[in-house]
Amino acid sequence: MAIDKAELATELEKNPEIATIAVEALQKKGYSIYDKAKHDEFMANIRKDAVEKDLPAAIGKEVSKIHTQYDQDIETALGIKKTDPNEKSYDYLKRASKTKLDELGTKIADYEKTIREKGDPSGVLQKKIEAAEEKARLAIEERDKKITELTTQNSSALKSMTLNNSFAEFSKTLVKTLPPMFERTKKIILDEIHAV
Repeated sequence: MAIDKAELATELEKNPEIATIAVEALQKKGYSIYDKAKHDEFMANIRKDAVEKDLPAAIGKEVSKIHTQYDQDIETALGIKKTDPNEKSYDYLKRASKTKLDELGTKIADYEKTIREKGDPSGVLQKKIEAAEEKARLAIEERDKKITELTTQNSSALKSMTLNNSFAEFSKTLVKTLPPMFERTKKIILDEIHAV
C-alpha cells in the first residue's frame, strides 16, 4: 500500500519511533542519514579541508608557474640569468635591469673616453653612444612595464585561482562524499557556491 507525504507526516507525529526504524533500515542499505546539525558539521569539515589543505597547495603551484614564466621573460629580455632560485621575481627584475643598465653605462663611458682620446671625425662613436643610450632608455621602460605587469597579473591571477580552485576542490569532495539520496542537496549547494 502506497503512502503519501501528508500521511507519512501524520504517522511520524503519532509514532516517532517510525523515524528511528526508517533511519535504521536506510543505514542497513548503506545510506548515511544526517540531521541538520550533523549535516552542517559535515559541510563545515568539507569546506575546512578544501580551504586549509587543498587550496594553498594548488595556489602555490599556480603562482610558481606564473613566476617561472616571468623569470624566463626577464632572462630573455635582459640576457641576465637568475642565480638564486629563492630570489623573488620582482627582485630579480630589479637586479637584472640594474646589471643591464650598468653594462650600458660602462659602454657609454668607454665610447666617451675613446672620443675624448682619439676624436670621432666620422661620428661613428657618437652614433654608438646614442644607440647605447636608446637601448638603456628602452630597457628602463621594459623594466617598468614588467614590474607593472607582474603586480597586476599576480593580484588578478591569485584571486581567479583562489575562486576556481576552491570551487573545483569543494565540488570534487562534495560529489565523492554525498550519498545518492542527496543529489538534489548537492545541486543546490553547488549552484549556490558557483553563484558566489
